[in-house]
Amino acid sequence: MLKFAVILFLFGPSFQVDLPTCQQGDYHFEYTECDSDGGRWRVQVPKKPNSCTGGAPHPAVRGKSCDFTCDKGQYLDITGDQECKHCQAGTFSLGDGIRFENWDKIPEGFTSTAESFSFHHFEMGEGEEEDTVNCSSNAFTAKGSYLSVTPGDCNAQLTYSVNLVKTGSILFEFQYPEESEGSALFHFTIQNDQCESDFRHSHNNQWPVKTKSGAWGHISTKLNKGLNVLKWRVVGIGSHRSKQTNTPVLIRKIEVKGVGFTSVCAQCKSGTYSSEGSEICTPCKPNTYSLTGADMCKPCDLATEYSYEGASVCTKRPPCTKDDYYQIQLPCVHGKTQKSFEWIQPQICRKDVPESIQLPGNTDAEDCPPCNPGMFLSKTAGCQFCPDDQMSDGKTPCQKCPASTSPDFNLEMNWFNTMPNNMSSECVLFSDDTCKYNSSWMPMGDHLVTHFGRSEDAYLLLMQTVSGFRTAESMDHRQIVGTVSFEFSTQCTGRCEFVFLVEYDGKSEVQKEWSSSKPKTHFSFDVSKSGPMTFSWAFQRSYIGHLNSGHVAENDLARMYSIKITNSLDGGAVGCKKCPKGVVDNRCVPCPAGHYIDVHSNSTTCEACPPNTIIRRTNAWGKDNCVECGQGLKASAAGDKCVTDCTFTDKSGKLYDFTKLNKIMFVKGSNLFTGSGTKYYHGFNISLCGGDKMVTCTQNVSSPEKSTSESKFSESAPVKGVVCRSTIIPSTDQQKSLSTQPTSLGDYIDKIVTNKSLVEMYKKEGYPTEDSEKDIHFYSKSEDSTDACPDGRNTIISLKCDQKMEEDGEIVFPPKCVYGTCDGCNFHLLWKTVYACPKCAKEDFVKIVGECVDGSQNIHYTKPDHCIGEPPAIETQKCAIKLPFIVKVVVPPVVALGLILLICVIYCWQRNKNLEYKYMKLTHQNEPTYDGELPGVDSCGLSDGEEDQFDSVQFKTSRGSKILNKIRGKRSDKDDENPFETGRSEKIPLT
Repeated sequence: MLKFAVILFLFGPSFQVDLPTCQQGDYHFEYTECDSDGGRWRVQVPKKPNSCTGGAPHPAVRGKSCDFTCDKGQYLDITGDQECKHCQAGTFSLGDGIRFENWDKIPEGFTSTAESFSFHHFEMGEGEEEDTVNCSSNAFTAKGSYLSVTPGDCNAQLTYSVNLVKTGSILFEFQYPEESEGSALFHFTIQNDQCESDFRHSHNNQWPVKTKSGAWGHISTKLNKGLNVLKWRVVGIGSHRSKQTNTPVLIRKIEVKGVGFTSVCAQCKSGTYSSEGSEICTPCKPNTYSLTGADMCKPCDLATEYSYEGASVCTKRPPCTKDDYYQIQLPCVHGKTQKSFEWIQPQICRKDVPESIQLPGNTDAEDCPPCNPGMFLSKTAGCQFCPDDQMSDGKTPCQKCPASTSPDFNLEMNWFNTMPNNMSSECVLFSDDTCKYNSSWMPMGDHLVTHFGRSEDAYLLLMQTVSGFRTAESMDHRQIVGTVSFEFSTQCTGRCEFVFLVEYDGKSEVQKEWSSSKPKTHFSFDVSKSGPMTFSWAFQRSYIGHLNSGHVAENDLARMYSIKITNSLDGGAVGCKKCPKGVVDNRCVPCPAGHYIDVHSNSTTCEACPPNTIIRRTNAWGKDNCVECGQGLKASAAGDKCVTDCTFTDKSGKLYDFTKLNKIMFVKGSNLFTGSGTKYYHGFNISLCGGDKMVTCTQNVSSPEKSTSESKFSESAPVKGVVCRSTIIPSTDQQKSLSTQPTSLGDYIDKIVTNKSLVEMYKKEGYPTEDSEKDIHFYSKSEDSTDACPDGRNTIISLKCDQKMEEDGEIVFPPKCVYGTCDGCNFHLLWKTVYACPKCAKEDFVKIVGECVDGSQNIHYTKPDHCIGEPPAIETQKCAIKLPFIVKVVVPPVVALGLILLICVIYCWQRNKNLEYKYMKLTHQNEPTYDGELPGVDSCGLSDGEEDQFDSVQFKTSRGSKILNKIRGKRSDKDDENPFETGRSEKIPLT
């Protein structure tokens, strides 16, 4: 095999098949590269390589200068006289430009790539590669009328290189839906032939602004002469970690000017036409069609065929069905109204075939439904809102409220005879500008209902705009300024979608989403911002069959029964409410902060909430509106919010002082890189204790080319709270770093807890679990909910005692969740700092007693490892006598033994005393018996349990006995002198 390869290499030319001689028809003209004089040559070269050889091409001719261009609608006749000529009918030319709007495939000259990226832990100081991600489904893909890319954890890039002969421009149209926020970055850059971008000029580095659902934005910017490398890049941000469904980014048209000239005019695509010398092709009108390169559109057979604007074929008209007409409510006339029916326009069905349904006639006249609350029936203009100082239930004329009451302003809609003036309906397609039919929400008297055109796949939007609310919002967004409540139902064959959205400051967020059929359902949403808002309800029918080859379910529909917006600036008064503090300008003077209106009191008074509770709405009726503050927080002096003084005492009495951490902290997230070098990271602004030190995240990304109407939806208001996050795109010039996608991760502090084990969370996120039960956890919450986070976002900042840290310490992201979150809704940061250690109490310090010097000694205190604080000052005390250790050991037992002996002696002495007395008594009783004396005793002791008796016994004696007693008394006196005499005269009993 090797020998054959060598022979083929050496003798290959001799094996070539003989090629025919080139004829004149085998050549075409081309220009050479520009020379140093700015000119070029026109030469003839074979049309196909290796198709012929030799021949006699025309000699080279000096061509047009390199900066020569033709006007719009012209081309350069390079084969003839090298002059500009008009394009023929059915073709078009931009003159010095080129346009791409047909995306059946990626056009020649474009390159579409997708690559995964790695992240860099800034706190570790070294890179750590993430698991490889399959990016095949995240590249730019041709979808016929547009290019589409679905954001993922990849860098999707579309590249186009063009060489301009003069200063030119580029214009492209795109969709970067608001739903993509938080999941993707869209970036457009212009590089030179060295693949370098000059960021000193903003037009070379642009971040397209978000567009509303179904709307198309555009960017137009200049291009420099020479080679320009155009790059569109979509970078996913943690998409696979989030529950959010990613919305694709679309590019519809790309137009580049400054390319010099075109030698051939481009043919008009099917569905369009052009006349001679045209710059663009014009779409065919409805009920006409055209093929590629058409100079005019041909009509369809109106009786049997129809077509939409820009059609390439005519479609057969189907028989009319109930889906081809809709019902409307006629205006009230003299208190009566009727239901009427109209064909959907444009009408595409046939009425002249037997199987066709005919348009129903008007219904019988019926009484008009009442007006909505807060409105009255005008004789000339229908239902109108009552004046500001009056109210109505919709059935009765407007009337003023009684004294000491105020009108209760609401925007309440229960009847839909016509579409309310402050409400609108819109049909949204993602690939075209407008829907082909007049699909919309239709008023049906007691409800609104969706009505789609035949087989139309679109979202039907119902939009309600309010000018604002009558109560100012609070800084932490916990104050409720109003409530939106509505009642709806859906009837679906498969998985349809019904979505509730809120738009504020140009930012639209999904608050709640329902799928499949739903019975009559009530939903309520608390509003915490007082500015203008738009509330939207979107419905999309379900698919039957495969997503790409199936069709929408024709019978799917949604109904809206009622909408109520309380405390709004729009609308009328639906009733009157008592005002405990009086009325000013038709409004109740609000109760003091922290007070509620006692509904059980006949006088309707303002009552203070219980201790450590707050009120979240003004003029709150009932004690149930008092909300208890979270653990570790206390009610402010005004009683309107829960606050912390940046100290905390746990259940064991340990005191923590975080006042030195009460500052605005910025934390830089992990660096993210793409293979092309694009770098970005998440920046977190944190205010640990909140209060007056609230943080702000802003967006400074904007498009240099945008209209006033577009700017309304592209500029995002600053986000304020205790924790917020922005996506930062650093620049070589630190003053020009870009910040985008500001998001609140915590509007207020919800609670502060400790001794709560989060071991499982620590393990899941990769944090060390040692001593985690001692950490202090600050919980903060953001009330803004999305479809991905229906309960809002929550952030936990865990403070860990680490005495090795200096100053503010270090804030660490979860090792296993480098974005600070593992699910996109719950964020967790670990703050290692010495200020997270408890304050030392005096008993916590170790006491060290010094030596005795001159009768006194010093007492020192040393700080333990588990707490912080300065030890007490050195104390001095007098020296105490210091006994030897053996003495300290022996003395206590000796003293105890001495006490025992003393007790025994006392006991024995007392016992002997009793015995002596008894003995003396016995000897006295055993003396010789005389008249009246008692007999002797047999024992000198007491029996067991017997007590001494000292009762005296008296005997009545005769006169003779008294004389004998006197004589005995004299003897006794003599016996007292000799106690032993009695013993000698003692009588001893014989028995």
